[in-house]
Parts: sequence; structure tokens; C-alpha cells
Amino acid sequence: MKPFIIIFFGLIFSANCYAQDTLFVLHPLVGDTIDKTEKMNYFLFPSLKNDDFKCCYIIRSNDHFFVNSYTWNDSLSIRQIDTTEIRQCIVNIDKFHAFYLNRAKNDSLRKNKKLDLNFKDPVSNYNNEQLIGEQSRERIIKEVNRDNRMKSDVERANQTKQGTDLFSGGAHFQTYRTGHKKKK
Repeated sequence: MKPFIIIFFGLIFSANCYAQDTLFVLHPLVGDTIDKTEKMNYFLFPSLKNDDFKCCYIIRSNDHFFVNSYTWNDSLSIRQIDTTEIRQCIVNIDKFHAFYLNRAKNDSLRKNKKLDLNFKDPVSNYNNEQLIGEQSRERIIKEVNRDNRMKSDVERANQTKQGTDLFSGGAHFQTYRTGHKKKK
């Protein structure tokens, strides 16, 4: 019974004295182990050289963080980092991730050919159809006609208030063209 009690107290005291180191996950995108491509893509740990870098991981021990980095010749270097550097690495990962996502999107401006908008040169290949589509052109024409009509209505209303437009033939008719689809 005596050896059992000694082993029991020994286990209790050794468990309390042993500080367990845990792996720290820097960001879900990189996981707990950071390889060379992740380090270079997200610009992590600039103090570690990229030439001989193989991989690294972060260990949290008590309230301190340590970067354990391996090189291609299997040497291990342990360096303590503070929380501000960890926060900066997380910000870098978020920024570069957003950058890479936006870069992967299709850019409509890059697909179009470059326009030469030299209006003074008569030989220039400037063409209004390149800038404005047919539907946009029709909408702009309708808006211009509407604005002109409203402006003339205001002028006519002012002339009517002053009594100068009483019999001067201020009335006019405007017809609208409606598009009917042809039946096949």
C-alpha cells in the first residue's frame, strides 16, 4: 500500500509541475504548421530568411509564444515572439487572402482593348459605340428629351403666369414612337 501512495503523490506533484506546451494555430488558412510557400505568400515572420526555410510552427508555453522553425539541413531554431508580431501576421494573412481572392476575379476592364481617346486627332480610332452601348444611348436620348420637355414646360408656365403666352401658339404636340414587335 505504501508504494501505491508514493506513486500516487508522485504523479500528482509531477502533473502539477509539468507545464504543457500547446501548438498555436496562427490562422485557419495556414493551420498549425506553416510551410515556405505560406510564409512567402502571406509575408510571415520577415526575420526568418526564406532561403533555407522549410517549415515552422508556434508553441504557446504559459504566456509566451515561441516560433520553432526548421531549415532544409534539419536544424531547429527557437525564437520567442510577442503578441504584436502574432497580430501583425494575422492581419497580413487576412490582407493577402483578400488580395488573392480579388485578383482571381475576372476584371472587365482588362478584357477590353485600350481606347485611344485623342479627340483632336482626325485619324484617331475613337468610336462612340465603344464607350456607350445601344441601350445606354437610347436611355440617354430619352432622358435628354424629358429634360428639354420639362425645361420648355417651365418656360411656358412662366410665360402663362405673366400673360405673354395667351394666344401666341404655345401649344404643341409631341408624338412618341412605341415599338411593336412584328409577328412572325
